[in-house]
Amino acid sequence: MRQFFSSSTTDSAPRSRPVNPLRSARGQAFVETAISIIVLLGFVFSVIDAGMLFFTYVTLENAVSEATRFAATGQTLTDPGSGSQLSRIDSIKLKARTEANGIQIPDGEFVFRNLTDGTADAGGPNDVIQVTINHAYTPLFPILFLVSHSPFDIHLSSTMLNEPP
Repeated sequence: MRQFFSSSTTDSAPRSRPVNPLRSARGQAFVETAISIIVLLGFVFSVIDAGMLFFTYVTLENAVSEATRFAATGQTLTDPGSGSQLSRIDSIKLKARTEANGIQIPDGEFVFRNLTDGTADAGGPNDVIQVTINHAYTPLFPILFLVSHSPFDIHLSSTMLNEPP
């Protein structure tokens, strides 16, 4: 019969310890849990980012629609800071920003087009106008960068006929 543990003191080989199967299972469970948590958190953050992307899209869709409705009336707004009358284009931008609920829309993201004569303005009475917002959404968490290494481009436009004078 073969002995695994020697009781003799004359052996020069070090004594080996028995492997504890419970300790090995605990280590394996820890590693599996750590990997599972990383995957789960990645999924949760991706769902949060997808929700924020959807919120941004729906909010900007409403903002461009309301701005185009406002543009069709031919009205202008007053500047909230100075109280002076804004130009028609600046009034439309202010209306869109007011409806955007916290989403920052820089001036460069607006495009105005008069489809009646092909000019880049808000048109006049009885002109067909188009207001477009081109917004770049950058994800909050870098997890979605696995899908795309650049911001998601959101292009929204609305077209209406300006009211007669």
